[in-house]
Amino acid sequence: MAAILRRAGVPFALVPPATALAAITIEPAKILGVAHRVGSLELGKDADLILLDGDPLSWKSFVDLVAINGNVVYDRAKSDLLPKG
Repeated sequence: MAAILRRAGVPFALVPPATALAAITIEPAKILGVAHRVGSLELGKDADLILLDGDPLSWKSFVDLVAINGNVVYDRAKSDLLPKG
């Protein structure tokens, strides 16, 4: 919907944090028909996660940890790529 609005030149914004977060997690999973596997934290779903040091919708937040299929693939505490919190 956002892409359609943008292409049509209609200004829009994702203001309520819960709605904005859903718009980048569970809602796309539902649209793509994969919400049974991804898009929210539930027992039995794929364990692809990011852990942030702040608000997930803030440009100021850093990624602290990334896990794909339950395996840690990035740990900020062990990396020289980004400043430590």
